[in-house]
Amino acid sequence: MHVLNNQRDLLFTVTDRSGQSVSDADIKIDNRKIAFRKRENAYVIQKSNNHGIIAITRDDHTSFFPIERRRNNSFFVRTGKKMLGTFPINHLASVVIYPIRTIKNLVLGNGISPPGIYYKAKNLIEPNYQKNWTGYLVFNKPMYKPGDTLRLKAFITSKKGRPIKKNLTVHLFNYGRHAVNLKLDTLSPYRPGAYVYELVLTDSLKLALDTSPSIQLEHRHKTALSQPFRFEQYELKANQFFARSENNRKEKGAVLYVKGTDSNDMPLYDVRTEILIQPTTINQVYQDKQFIADTLWFHQQKLDAVGETKIVIPDSVFPNASSSS
Repeated sequence: MHVLNNQRDLLFTVTDRSGQSVSDADIKIDNRKIAFRKRENAYVIQKSNNHGIIAITRDDHTSFFPIERRRNNSFFVRTGKKMLGTFPINHLASVVIYPIRTIKNLVLGNGISPPGIYYKAKNLIEPNYQKNWTGYLVFNKPMYKPGDTLRLKAFITSKKGRPIKKNLTVHLFNYGRHAVNLKLDTLSPYRPGAYVYELVLTDSLKLALDTSPSIQLEHRHKTALSQPFRFEQYELKANQFFARSENNRKEKGAVLYVKGTDSNDMPLYDVRTEILIQPTTINQVYQDKQFIADTLWFHQQKLDAVGETKIVIPDSVFPNASSSS
């Protein structure tokens, strides 16, 4: 049994001993039957916050699995939170919630942020740079876990397409119960309109797991660009490495292309490849005397951050003989 997290439903898959997915099992939790849905290719109870014992029966064999919930969100609690998040109840409730949240953040040493109604009024009263500037802000991954390094790139122009040359401040925001408001750094464009930044997601940032904080680039306390990212304790599958060869007559030697990606299909950073060529069998020598070393070639190279890394193996490393390597 493998529980999947879509932040809403009770969603899981079932596999047999050989690892094959099972769709015909009889599954119940507290005598409530859980159906298999082909669209998700999983067993689903929509918008569920269940906990208890799941009984899985197949081929006259029953297995039991306990499931827990991170938060005790009953139906009434979820309904109450949904009502508190709708207008105008959310602004009326902020009169009570905002002072409590502000005191809590001050005690924990976090920054404080204005209530939500402040931002609505601010957008109506004063112009926002997001209306006057355009561009993009991207991260190197869609999801991060504690200790990961977040890398961002941004490119910003005016509405007329002219790259801006202004210094921008980087802010980290998180709203709700786990509010964070931190000024991280001031960025200068490395060329007009272009910005880069790196942030190690350490415990000192006090980010809560299973949240979606955002990075904002600001100028004079006005937002230029903003982009959220997912922060949770996910488990990466094994990294994948690919290699292929190509016969290229333009090159004097063999051409090898290598590439490494993580489970998000993103390129691996700061990874080096080592190539060792050794002869295993000498089939035929084409001259009277021929010295063949036990190591023909050894090469180290850092993988390119984008696409495949091209490595040319010089033909001079191969002896004048027929061999297998």
